[in-house]
Amino acid sequence: MQPLVQQAQQALNKVQQAIYKLLDKIPQKFDIKASQWRYYRHWLALSIVTEITMLIFNGFLTEIYILISILFLGGFILRLLQLYPGEREPLYLDLSAVVIAGLFSFFAGLLIGSGWCFFLIPLSTLILLPHLMYISKEK
Repeated sequence: MQPLVQQAQQALNKVQQAIYKLLDKIPQKFDIKASQWRYYRHWLALSIVTEITMLIFNGFLTEIYILISILFLGGFILRLLQLYPGEREPLYLDLSAVVIAGLFSFFAGLLIGSGWCFFLIPLSTLILLPHLMYISKEK
């Protein structure tokens, strides 16, 4: 069992490095500051991995969106308690992501089994929109 977990971790690390290598070409084509790019790269890589996961497990979109909402809720609570290990950011960022992911979960529940549910996957980047807007404005 342990070698399988290690192989999965190595494969995930290789995918992450490949995504970072691909994404690192973007700032050269657009006028993006290095301080902003560090954050954009993180969110873009996370978004790509999440959307690939959604494509693979598209029968569980409701559960995936609930999990995303719970993770952002955890970040919100940690920020509220001033225990968040990352940089200080406004509370509304994580709270808005919780609400948006909750809406996606609701719509996924309504649309599951129909062809329309597939369209939620590329739109799920909207969950990160408040964070991306904050980066472009503040960083």
